[in-house]
Formats: sequence, structure tokens, C-alpha cells
Amino acid sequence: MNYKFFSMKNTFLKKVTPILAVFALVISVLNFGSYDPYNEFAVLTPEVAQAELSLSDLNVNDLNINSLGEAGTSNSSNWSYCTVTASADTGSVEYGSSVTLTWSTENAATITINGETQNSLSGSRTFHNIQANTTYTLRATTADGSANCSTTVNIQCVPPVVVHPLCEMTPAEQTINSGSSANLTWSTTNAVSATLTSFGTVGLSGTQSTGPLSTTTSYTLTATAQNGETVQCHSIVKVKPPVEEILPSCDAFTATPTVIQKGQSATLAWATTNATRVVIDNAIGEVAASGTLSVSPLATTTYTLTAFGTGDKKDTCTATITVKDTPVETLPKCEAFTATPTTLPVGGGTVSLAWSTKDANSVSISPTIGSVAATGTTSVNIGTTTTYTLTASNVDGNKDTCAVTIVVPPPTNDAITCADNVTISVADSVIRRGNSTTLTWSTTGITGVAFDNGITSTALSGSTTVTPSNTTTYTLTATDGTTSVACPVTVRVDGGGGGGSNAPRCELEISDTKIKLGESVVLTWDSTRATELFIEDQTVDRKIVTTEGLSSSKKDELFEGKITVKPKEDTRYLLTVKRGSSTRTCAVKVEIEDGVTFTQIRDQQPLVAGISLTEVPYTGFEAGPILTLLFYSLLMAWALYVAYLIVIRRDVFGGLTLAAAPTPKLSPEQIRSDVFVAKVQVPEMTASTLPANLPTGGAVVGYANAALAETKVSTNVHNIDDAEMTAIENQAHAERILLSSDAIRHFIATTNNVAERTDALNQVIIAAKAQFPAEDGWIVLNEKRMQELCLVCAVNAKQTSAASYVPAVIPEGSGSLAEAIVGGNVLAAYELIGHRPMFALADAAADLDAVYRIRRGGNAVASELLMKSTASLTDAQVLAMIEALTGALDGTYNDEASAVKMSIMKAIKVVA
Repeated sequence: MNYKFFSMKNTFLKKVTPILAVFALVISVLNFGSYDPYNEFAVLTPEVAQAELSLSDLNVNDLNINSLGEAGTSNSSNWSYCTVTASADTGSVEYGSSVTLTWSTENAATITINGETQNSLSGSRTFHNIQANTTYTLRATTADGSANCSTTVNIQCVPPVVVHPLCEMTPAEQTINSGSSANLTWSTTNAVSATLTSFGTVGLSGTQSTGPLSTTTSYTLTATAQNGETVQCHSIVKVKPPVEEILPSCDAFTATPTVIQKGQSATLAWATTNATRVVIDNAIGEVAASGTLSVSPLATTTYTLTAFGTGDKKDTCTATITVKDTPVETLPKCEAFTATPTTLPVGGGTVSLAWSTKDANSVSISPTIGSVAATGTTSVNIGTTTTYTLTASNVDGNKDTCAVTIVVPPPTNDAITCADNVTISVADSVIRRGNSTTLTWSTTGITGVAFDNGITSTALSGSTTVTPSNTTTYTLTATDGTTSVACPVTVRVDGGGGGGSNAPRCELEISDTKIKLGESVVLTWDSTRATELFIEDQTVDRKIVTTEGLSSSKKDELFEGKITVKPKEDTRYLLTVKRGSSTRTCAVKVEIEDGVTFTQIRDQQPLVAGISLTEVPYTGFEAGPILTLLFYSLLMAWALYVAYLIVIRRDVFGGLTLAAAPTPKLSPEQIRSDVFVAKVQVPEMTASTLPANLPTGGAVVGYANAALAETKVSTNVHNIDDAEMTAIENQAHAERILLSSDAIRHFIATTNNVAERTDALNQVIIAAKAQFPAEDGWIVLNEKRMQELCLVCAVNAKQTSAASYVPAVIPEGSGSLAEAIVGGNVLAAYELIGHRPMFALADAAADLDAVYRIRRGGNAVASELLMKSTASLTDAQVLAMIEALTGALDGTYNDEASAVKMSIMKAIKVVA
């Protein structure tokens, strides 16, 4: 049964009120149906829900009942109602499961579930991932909006059962001998994966041999559950140090001299290691482990030294002294050894050596000269102070020596350095094994050059090709007189690893090594055993891929992959992988063939000098004489219409006010915001084919705006001044956010005051950093992103959707696109042009024009970031960028976005 409430509106309300009170009392007693006290109309539906209704729930003043006529006849009453029923496929779900609601309505035009409008008045919908107890409220509304009804469905969510992973590793501790192996056994529970120290991923249970061990080692088993929770078990394998067998050693045992005459003495000298006792025979006995002893044997004698160690270990060595009975032979003698001269000037020179000996079988001079005659002379060339020693010997090994020194003063010149005197480099510091690279060097103020690692060249400058099989450091030793300096350069060789090495490995490939300007290449990379990875564009010293600051799962996604890049010049890309202290690099290069040739010469030269950029109108296409004539005709018609509104329509003629009701004064922008704007862009009068994308809507003339003339217009709260605009930009720039002119207009148009804009922009900045990546350290917000992120903007836009549109007016100087162009950030610039490229480009050109005018002493406004970004540019560069932004729009491109992007590229090239 449905009970319907009727609206009453006449003087019989007092008579009807008691009847309605009794009616409401009966309803509350019967406890039928449902009533929504928040609606003007309600429908009691006993089969759906129950509610109590009291007399206070009725707003008597809202009741509307047609009165009886004079003759006692009854007029008809208007009423409306609706019903809604709903049910769920289950009242209780597991955590993370789904539930399906089914509903039906009667006499309803719309239905919402928890405030969200549904497409069907009767139907079903599945709600996924239920994680808490949830109440769904279904509210239906009639077509005229005069009545609504609702019901609720409660869903209970069973909380999830948390399962913790467990692991066990045996034995927890064991001891083995050095060089032996140990077995590790483990098991896990509630785990989906497991890793073991030194072995990586292993089964959830099993046994693993450690292999031969020489040091005590700890092993950790890490078990991971489905939810990411981990648990660890440990086992330590202790290794007993090997027992080294200490052997005695006779390191030296000599006799000096080895030949003596009877009655003479000789000296025995010895040295041992790890000896507990040392004995020399021939009645000498036990001696120290090392020492000397003078002996005088009467006959040729061989002395044996025995070094005893632990147990029965021993080592022996011998020394023989020959004793002669014959008279002692004549000993060799160095009678004279001279040098002429004995002193040379700085840098050295030639010296003559002369000598004579007696009773010598062999004579030699050191250093460098060697064997010579018993008597003679020789000339030598020296550059530093040198001492020559002459040695005269006989067949018995007896010797006599004499020496002479030639002094050469050291050079007085300053010390040489690699930075000041030597330049050494390699064409490629990183190569693959089997490849070659060119080593190049040059010197200044150097007299001699020498290389290591097999390079034989001694040229003071030159180049050579090297093909190292492993990472090699080539050292150039440069010499100037007595001073030398070593200058190294390293060639790193990559190309595979081997065995159980934990060093990282990298591979980097490029799809093409030579491309034309504007074309793209694909970088493909792979790595193993890496914990960190990044790819650098070494031309601009910028990382284009990096794992820094990412979680482990995110890093895994970047250890291999591909990326498309569009270099603007010859570029070298360097891939670097790291694991602990180990680092590996791979590099590729791409060359740009500049095949672009511009054959069109712009003939639209300015006829008047000194016109500011903001006064130069353009549309990005050549309108032609017909469209230009049409445009000026419409402009004249609008001027006459505005004059009519101001002079006649508003009852003012000849400066006198006519007798009529006063009406508020409205500006053209307030009357037609879609037609009148702050700046009018006039097409250039050049012959060209009309673009296909011209607007086709007709102009509204006559009294079509009469209704607006009668509407009171409030103050435009969306018209902000320079100070507030600068504060908004500075707030965004401080957080590394670039706002497009479209985004700023939308933001200003949908916020109402300074405090609201400050809070709303903070919320937008936080959301942007969480959702969008940075380009060169900046996050770009265009109009689309601002609409998605600004919650306050969305609420205000919805609240004012029925009000008259009041356009947002922002001052000059909001220069995010100009800032991106000056910074060379192409991607950010493309994002900032939004869906109105011409307007964005006009703003950017106007901002740069403001910078130029400020530099020339003019009165203009530009953002702090733009002024700082252009501080290093010359006036000529700023002017060239302005010309690039305006000169590219010459009708060459029919597509507006392409023309704007080309002008941006030309402007960026000015500061590249």
C-alpha cells in the first residue's frame, strides 16, 4: 500500500491540519512505509523499509491544496510519488571481495547510489574490493523533482586472516676443516619465495652444499609471504684454520774469501729461518740462527751448517774454503782513474775517462760502460751527476776498485706537470673486449717521452691505436732534464664476466648510429647483478633513466628496457650499473646529419619600426583579402552595435540623460564574453587558401542580448592584479611547477580570493608531485591537468554553472611557456601550449617582449623566474627568440599546433 502526501496551498490549511495530524498518527501506529524528512515529498513503501512519521515532519506551510470554489465545487489536487527497492547478493563478504546490488524504481526519473548517479533506473552493479563494512544508500527522484525516496543496504566485511611466513635452517652452527664443504638444510611455511646468501633464489625447502670454505661464513635464508612479509633464518659455518707445518730453512751460508793462504783467516756468514737449533761441523758446534764467524783452517775445508726444526725436520747448506800452501799471488791494483772535466754545466756534456791497472785479469767500469782494457781512455755523454767505478779483478776473484765523480748541476726550470705540459686522451674511454680505440698525446716543454704497456713510440706528440683485452691504464712518462712526470689515461674494457663474480654487467644498444635531425632512435639496455642503474645524455649532462630513490620493485623494471629519444645534435649515451663498490659502464653514440634546408624566404617585412610585440596581431594563418574584408565589416558592425548600446539603448544622447528607467552599465566583455576579449587578433592581409578549420558560427546581433542588459552584474572577482599573479607563479616555481597560461586562466576563473587560491594551489602541487613525472626537474601543469587536480576549482565550477559567465583576466607576465623555452625544455613547452596553441604562443611572445622592454628601460611586468632564466642571455638573443616565435607563423603550416611547435623549436635553438 502507498500513502501519498498532497501539497496544499490556500486558506483552508487550518481546517485540514487536524485531519493530517490524525492521518500521521495512524501511520506511526501502523508503522508502515518509509519517510524521508529531508524531502518535501515522501512515499511510504511498507515493502521496502519502515520509518516513523510525526506531525512535526510535515511542513504545513509547504502544503498546497486547491481551495473549494464559491459554489462548493472542488478543484483537482496535484501530487507526485516514487518508490525504490534494493537488495544485495550477499550480506557478508570476505576482505577484498565483491558485492552486487540489484535495484528497481517506480515513477522515478533519476537514481543515485551514495550520491553517484546511475545510468539505469532498474538494474544491478557490482562493487569490487570491499575492505570495510559498507552502507549503500539508494535515492530516487521524480521527474519534476518534487518527491524522492531512498533505501539502504548494509554489507558486512570479514577482515582478512593474516598469515605470517615461517622458516627453519639446520644446523644453526657447524664447524669444518679448511677446504671442506658443509650442507645447509632448510624448510619454510606460508612462504611463496625464498633466497639464500651466496645462492640467490632457492626452493621453499631443500639442501645446499656450500662448496669448499676457507673462512667462517654466515648464511641467511629469507622467506617471503604472499603479502610481502619476510622472515629470516640463519646458519653459521665455522672453519678451523689449517695447521701449517713449519720447516727449517738455511737461507745463506758463505765464506769470504773462499781462497786463503795457510795461516790466513776467512769469515763464515749464515742466515736461517724457523730453526730451533743451528750447528756447524768441523768442531764449531751450535751457533746462533744467524751470524758470522772467523775461521783459519789449515787445509781446504768444507763447512756444513745444519738447521734443525720441530721433530726430525732439518735443512743443510755448505761453504768451502780453499787453503793454498803456495806463496800469495800478486793482487790486482787500480793505479789511476780520472775524469776530464769533473764538472759540467747544467744539462751535462762529454767527459773523458782515463785509467790504468796492474796485475788485473779483467777490468770493468760501471755504470753503462762495462768491460774495458787494463789501461785506456773513453768518452761518455752524461746529463746528470754520475759516479763511475772501475773494478780490477784477477782469476782468484780478488778485486780492487776506484771511483771518480762528474758533477752536473740540476736544471733551474720549474717542475713539469701533466696539466701544464702534457695532454693525453683516448677516443673512447670505454670499449668492448676485442675493439680498439685511439690514444692521442701532445707535449710542451718536454725533452723525452716514454710509454708502458707495449707502446714503443717516443714521439713528443702523436697517436696510436690500442686494443686492450682488459681494463688498462696507459702511462706517458714525460721527462725534462732530471724532472719527469707520469700522466695516466685508462681504457675500460667491458664484455662479459665469468665464474661466480658478483660484479654487475651491462649491455647498451642503439637502433641507429646516424640519423637526420628530428628523427628518433631507440636505446635498448640490459643488465645483470646490478643494484643501481642510470643512463646519461652526456651532451647535456642529464640522466634520462635512473633507479635512484625507487623501490626495489620499481628498480627491477628498469634493469632492462628500451626508451625512444630524439637527439638534437651528436650525442653520446652512457649506461652505468653499480653493485656495491663495483661499477660498469656501456656507451653508444649517435651522429646527426643536418639535412634540413629552408628554401622559403619570408617577404613579409615590417613596414613600421618601434611597434611593440603585444600590438602585432596574428592568427597563425593567412586570411586572404575576402576573409579580411569580412572581418573588418563585422568589426565595424559590432562597433556600431556597441555605440547603439552605449548611446541610445542606455537612454543617453548628446550627453543628456533621457527619461527612462536607469539600467546598469555593462562593458562589451560582460555582455558577450565569448566575443569580446582583452586583446583582438587581426589576421594578416595576405593571399592564401582559407584553412578548413575556421569557425562557422554566426554573429549574434540586434536585441539578442537584451536579457543580459537587464541583469545585474557583480564585481569580477576573477580579475587579479600583477602582485597576486606574481605570488601565484612564485608559489608554483618554489615547488618546481610550471603553469601554462590556460591552467592559470582556469585556476583564476574557478577560485574567488587570495586565501582560497593559496590553499587550492598547495593542494594541486601536492597532487601533481604524486601523479606526474618531472621533466628536467620541473612538473608541467596545463589546463587539463589543472582541471583534474584542483578540487576547489571543480566545486566552484559546479556551484556557478548556472550563473552568468564572467571571464578570468590575468595580467601580462605569467610566463611559464616562455620560461620553458628559455630553459630549453622542449617536452615541458609542448605540454604548456595546451589545446589553444596560438594563445599560449602569444602569451610567451608577450612575456619575452616584456623582458626586452624591461632591459631597455621600459615599464613592463615579467615573472621572477623568467627574469632570472634570461639573465645570462644577451638582448640580441632575446630579440631573436621573439622573432622566432612570431616569424614561424607565416602560413607554411596549415596545422596550428605544428606551426607553434616549429616556432618553439626555433626559439629554443637560439639559446641551445
